[in-house]
Amino acid sequence: MKKAITFLLSTAIVASSALLLSTSNASAASVVTTRGDISQTHLFNSKGELINNRALAANTDWIIGKTSVINNVTYYQVSTN
Repeated sequence: MKKAITFLLSTAIVASSALLLSTSNASAASVVTTRGDISQTHLFNSKGELINNRALAANTDWIIGKTSVINNVTYYQVSTN
């Protein structure tokens, strides 16, 4: 009986710790959503050059790191570059 209670308590502590760790950074991040009226959103590198072999699907959410303005166009960082 003591082993079962100890196991349940330790499992509850681990589960609640994992929940706290997984949600602690979510509130600090900003999220953008791609447009739903077009099939895909093109990606650009940090210099504003089009990336030809990748795109984002329509109406999907992305966590952004920072924003950049290049030639009066605002770009949202959704990956490392």
